[in-house]
Amino acid sequence: MSRYVHVGFLTRLPVNEISDIIETISATVGDYARRFDNFGQEAWNFRSAPGKWSRKEILGHLIDSAHVNTDRLIRAQVEEVPSIVYAQDEWVAVSGYGSMDPAVLIAWWRMLNERLISTAMRCPEENFSRMCRWHSDEVITLAFMLEDYHRHMLHHLMQIDSTT
Repeated sequence: MSRYVHVGFLTRLPVNEISDIIETISATVGDYARRFDNFGQEAWNFRSAPGKWSRKEILGHLIDSAHVNTDRLIRAQVEEVPSIVYAQDEWVAVSGYGSMDPAVLIAWWRMLNERLISTAMRCPEENFSRMCRWHSDEVITLAFMLEDYHRHMLHHLMQIDSTT
Protein backbone atom coordinates (compact mmCIF):
# COMPACT_ATOMS: atom_id res chain seq x y z
CA MET A 1 0.00 0.00 0.00
CA SER A 2 1.38 3.38 -0.97
CA ARG A 3 1.68 6.29 1.39
CA TYR A 4 0.83 9.70 -0.07
CA VAL A 5 3.25 12.35 1.09
CA HIS A 6 2.37 16.03 0.89
CA VAL A 7 -0.28 15.37 -1.71
CA GLY A 8 -2.27 18.44 -0.72
CA PHE A 9 0.87 20.49 -0.22
CA LEU A 10 1.91 22.36 -3.36
CA THR A 11 -0.63 20.55 -5.49
CA ARG A 12 -2.32 23.73 -6.66
CA LEU A 13 0.37 26.35 -6.44
CA PRO A 14 -0.35 29.47 -8.46
CA VAL A 15 1.77 29.75 -11.60
CA ASN A 16 3.73 32.66 -10.14
CA GLU A 17 4.79 30.54 -7.12
CA ILE A 18 5.93 27.65 -9.31
CA SER A 19 7.76 30.19 -11.46
CA ASP A 20 9.36 31.58 -8.29
CA ILE A 21 10.66 28.12 -7.35
CA ILE A 22 12.07 27.62 -10.84
CA GLU A 23 13.73 31.07 -10.79
CA THR A 24 15.15 30.38 -7.32
CA ILE A 25 16.67 27.10 -8.50
CA SER A 26 18.23 28.94 -11.45
CA ALA A 27 19.65 31.71 -9.25
CA THR A 28 20.99 29.19 -6.74
CA VAL A 29 22.80 27.22 -9.44
CA GLY A 30 24.34 30.38 -10.92
CA ASP A 31 25.46 31.71 -7.53
CA TYR A 32 27.07 28.48 -6.37
CA ALA A 33 28.68 27.69 -9.72
CA ARG A 34 30.49 31.05 -9.51
CA ARG A 35 31.54 30.38 -5.92
CA PHE A 36 32.85 26.94 -6.77
CA ASP A 37 35.08 28.32 -9.50
CA ASN A 38 37.24 29.75 -6.68
CA PHE A 39 37.80 26.44 -4.86
CA GLY A 40 41.22 24.83 -5.18
CA GLN A 41 41.76 21.12 -5.90
CA GLU A 42 42.53 20.37 -2.23
CA ALA A 43 39.27 21.99 -1.16
CA TRP A 44 37.34 19.71 -3.51
CA ASN A 45 38.97 16.60 -2.02
CA PHE A 46 38.00 17.57 1.55
CA ARG A 47 35.84 15.11 3.53
CA SER A 48 34.15 16.27 6.72
CA ALA A 49 34.80 12.84 8.31
CA PRO A 50 36.14 9.44 7.29
CA GLY A 51 33.57 7.56 5.22
CA LYS A 52 31.72 10.75 4.24
CA TRP A 53 31.55 12.00 0.68
CA SER A 54 34.17 14.47 -0.52
CA ARG A 55 32.97 17.78 -1.89
CA LYS A 56 33.36 16.37 -5.42
CA GLU A 57 31.22 13.38 -4.46
CA ILE A 58 28.55 15.64 -2.93
CA LEU A 59 28.45 17.63 -6.18
CA GLY A 60 28.29 14.31 -8.06
CA HIS A 61 25.28 13.37 -5.93
CA LEU A 62 23.68 16.67 -6.94
CA ILE A 63 24.39 15.80 -10.58
CA ASP A 64 22.55 12.50 -10.08
CA SER A 65 19.72 14.32 -8.28
CA ALA A 66 19.29 16.80 -11.16
CA HIS A 67 19.20 13.89 -13.61
CA VAL A 68 16.67 11.88 -11.61
CA ASN A 69 14.41 14.87 -10.91
CA THR A 70 14.37 15.85 -14.57
CA ASP A 71 13.34 12.27 -15.30
CA ARG A 72 10.53 12.67 -12.75
CA LEU A 73 9.37 15.90 -14.41
CA ILE A 74 9.20 14.23 -17.80
CA ARG A 75 7.88 10.79 -16.93
CA ALA A 76 5.20 11.95 -14.48
CA GLN A 77 3.68 14.00 -17.32
CA VAL A 78 3.36 11.00 -19.64
CA GLU A 79 3.00 8.03 -17.24
CA GLU A 80 0.62 7.29 -14.40
CA VAL A 81 2.53 7.66 -11.12
CA PRO A 82 5.90 6.38 -12.33
CA SER A 83 8.28 4.95 -9.75
CA ILE A 84 11.58 6.80 -9.98
CA VAL A 85 14.01 5.95 -7.21
CA TYR A 86 17.79 5.51 -7.09
CA ALA A 87 20.49 4.20 -4.79
CA GLN A 88 22.41 7.42 -4.15
CA ASP A 89 25.49 5.95 -2.46
CA GLU A 90 25.91 3.33 -5.14
CA TRP A 91 25.45 5.84 -7.96
CA VAL A 92 28.12 8.11 -6.47
CA ALA A 93 30.53 5.19 -6.02
CA VAL A 94 29.99 3.74 -9.50
CA SER A 95 30.28 7.16 -11.17
CA GLY A 96 33.71 7.83 -9.66
CA TYR A 97 33.06 11.52 -9.03
CA GLY A 98 35.86 11.64 -6.45
CA SER A 99 38.49 11.18 -9.15
CA MET A 100 37.06 13.69 -11.63
CA ASP A 101 38.08 17.25 -12.43
CA PRO A 102 35.93 19.65 -10.38
CA ALA A 103 35.52 21.98 -13.38
CA VAL A 104 33.89 19.13 -15.31
CA LEU A 105 31.60 18.33 -12.38
CA ILE A 106 30.56 21.98 -12.03
CA ALA A 107 29.80 22.18 -15.76
CA TRP A 108 27.75 18.96 -15.70
CA TRP A 109 25.85 20.09 -12.59
CA ARG A 110 25.08 23.44 -14.16
CA MET A 111 23.98 21.92 -17.50
CA LEU A 112 21.76 19.28 -15.90
CA ASN A 113 20.09 21.97 -13.81
CA GLU A 114 19.56 24.07 -16.92
CA ARG A 115 17.81 21.04 -18.44
CA LEU A 116 15.68 20.59 -15.30
CA ILE A 117 14.77 24.31 -15.32
CA SER A 118 13.95 24.25 -19.04
CA THR A 119 11.78 21.17 -18.58
CA ALA A 120 9.98 22.72 -15.60
CA MET A 121 9.35 25.96 -17.50
CA ARG A 122 7.65 24.01 -20.32
CA CYS A 123 5.50 21.99 -17.91
CA PRO A 124 1.83 23.04 -18.15
CA GLU A 125 0.49 24.40 -14.86
CA GLU A 126 -2.00 21.55 -14.43
CA ASN A 127 0.76 18.95 -14.73
CA PHE A 128 2.44 20.12 -11.52
CA SER A 129 -0.31 18.24 -9.66
CA ARG A 130 0.68 14.99 -11.40
CA MET A 131 2.37 12.48 -9.19
CA CYS A 132 5.35 10.18 -9.09
CA ARG A 133 6.63 7.63 -6.63
CA TRP A 134 9.94 8.16 -4.88
CA HIS A 135 11.72 6.77 -1.84
CA SER A 136 10.14 3.37 -2.28
CA ASP A 137 6.44 3.82 -1.54
CA GLU A 138 5.96 7.58 -1.19
CA VAL A 139 3.90 9.44 -3.78
CA ILE A 140 4.41 13.18 -4.33
CA THR A 141 3.30 15.90 -6.74
CA LEU A 142 5.69 17.44 -9.24
CA ALA A 143 5.20 20.80 -7.50
CA PHE A 144 6.34 19.33 -4.19
CA MET A 145 9.24 17.59 -5.94
CA LEU A 146 10.50 20.93 -7.31
CA GLU A 147 10.37 22.64 -3.93
CA ASP A 148 11.98 19.66 -2.20
CA TYR A 149 14.65 19.50 -4.91
CA HIS A 150 15.66 23.07 -4.10
CA ARG A 151 15.75 22.36 -0.35
CA HIS A 152 17.82 19.22 -0.94
CA MET A 153 20.20 21.06 -3.27
CA LEU A 154 20.71 23.89 -0.75
CA HIS A 155 21.45 21.41 2.04
CA HIS A 156 24.25 19.83 0.01
CA LEU A 157 25.53 23.10 -1.44
CA MET A 158 25.97 24.42 2.09
CA GLN A 159 27.92 21.25 2.95
CA ILE A 160 30.24 21.90 0.01
CA ASP A 161 30.59 25.60 0.82
CA SER A 162 31.33 25.15 4.53
CA THR A 163 34.88 25.35 5.84
CA THR A 164 36.54 26.34 2.56
